Amino acid sequence: MRMIKLLVTILCLVLLNACVSKGESRPNIVEAQHFINKANSSEAVQYAPLELRFAREKLVAAQAAADQGKEAQAIWLAEEASLNAELAIAKVEASKARNDMLAASDVCDALRTQAQDIIAEARGIK
Repeated sequence: MRMIKLLVTILCLVLLNACVSKGESRPNIVEAQHFINKANSSEAVQYAPLELRFAREKLVAAQAAADQGKEAQAIWLAEEASLNAELAIAKVEASKARNDMLAASDVCDALRTQAQDIIAEARGIK
């Protein structure tokens, strides 16, 4: 009877240890997936395809590492995936800001030309 209790206790400890160590990377993987989804919805496919591809590849590798019980590697890969996705998001925002700046510059140029035409016309009238 004592031997059975000891075996049950050992088995419970082994299972508890497996539960505690396995899955440590899941929050990192979920976070990486969140950033990749955010990058997808922010037009990263157009403005930062390379960074988005790297993020997806690192996420797949992180999931595989987690499935194999390589939690430290899975965490590291998931963090890399998050960083690549965040970089893709930043590149999208920078590209959009640049496009907005170029559009504003075009408007300024058009207004400058229009103002010069008005001034030239006013000088011709006097």
